[in-house]
Amino acid sequence: MKSRLRLMRQRALDAIAYAMVRLIVSSIQVMPLDMGDRFCRVVAAILSGPLPIRKRVIRSTLSQVFPGLPESDQKELTFAMWHHLMLMVCEVAWAQRRLHRSNWYQHVRFHGSQTMLRCMLSDRPSVYVTGHFGNFEVGGYTMGLMGVRTLAIARRLDNQYLHNWVEDFRSAKGQDMVDKIGCAPVVEKHLTDGGLLSLLGDQHAGEKGLWTEFCGVPASCHKALALFSLTANAPMMSVYTRRLGGKPMQFES
Repeated sequence: MKSRLRLMRQRALDAIAYAMVRLIVSSIQVMPLDMGDRFCRVVAAILSGPLPIRKRVIRSTLSQVFPGLPESDQKELTFAMWHHLMLMVCEVAWAQRRLHRSNWYQHVRFHGSQTMLRCMLSDRPSVYVTGHFGNFEVGGYTMGLMGVRTLAIARRLDNQYLHNWVEDFRSAKGQDMVDKIGCAPVVEKHLTDGGLLSLLGDQHAGEKGLWTEFCGVPASCHKALALFSLTANAPMMSVYTRRLGGKPMQFES
């Protein structure tokens, strides 16, 4: 009985959190781009100043990657990080309403498109690797917008309502999603059939990962990225979708 009540309470909390997120997103969706950018700057100023969330983690990371960085530069980087993160959330909210096949060229510029198309249109499978850099969510959405079907591996969110909503966005234009737990057979079949696999390559792999140095700091990397490419004889491409000039909804892929 207690476990059932606990489950019902957790579902109620998840539903409330989901409703709040959707309310915020719906408010963002009606904002003009410049207003959304100003809103993100205000939030970033608060989070990097009066309400310094994750202050210790940010300071520790900056001290490891940029030892001896002046205090003023640390504050500037912290503000830029929060502004980017907030703007990324806004761009995800705007994408389905403002990024279409008829106007994509107003928002996204492509480099190396011939190489990418050659692999996408080949009968061979291919693996596309990106990281938590720029707006990777819009990058996956844009590939689907261009008619390219990919399989992406992602961790399941604890909140089922939010998970379903995020998955609906990611798969809206043809990006199929698979849970990272137990995904190997699905991925193997997908690559055997000549499919395209999309991965985030900069996630912590834990103690069983391959340890290497990144910016002078030990990092545990997933071996699966290389194994998927080697076992399927699939070329691996490193891709990104970065924001241009700090402007909202302006990207280079």
